[in-house]
Amino acid sequence: MPDEIDRDQAFNERCLEALIEQSRLRPTPTPSLQHCRLCGKAIPEKRRQTLAGCNNLY
Repeated sequence: MPDEIDRDQAFNERCLEALIEQSRLRPTPTPSLQHCRLCGKAIPEKRRQTLAGCNNLY
């Protein structure tokens, strides 16, 4: 039988997982960059359109 600490820990894990999932689903408000911020190479148009807020090639 789980005790109070186990129930609280399970509740906290569920809440954290829900918050992480919500942050993944939020659209990125910034536009995609034209060039990779890491290496400077051009980011393909299709990638920039598919991944809003894209800022690198990797």
